[in-house]
Amino acid sequence: MTENEIGTRVIEAAIAVQRELGPGLLETVYEVVLARELADRGLKVVRQTPVPITYKGLEEQPQRPCASAGEEKVQQQAAASPGYRRRRA
Repeated sequence: MTENEIGTRVIEAAIAVQRELGPGLLETVYEVVLARELADRGLKVVRQTPVPITYKGLEEQPQRPCASAGEEKVQQQAAASPGYRRRRA
């Protein structure tokens, strides 16, 4: 699977999660649900994977790892933003 195909599945999954849950939940909720959605779409998902930083001879392990990696080619970070709570009927 190409990076473009993986990226398309990631974007579609993120949109599906946002439509279902709406804004205003904790970041960990989105991370768990997005990982499930990505797996349901056939992607291999690894959560909380450290991503090494290499910059001008500096090599560090970040304090905050990447939330998910799909197919070991695409890295993404789920982020929550403050917003309204959608009312459910």
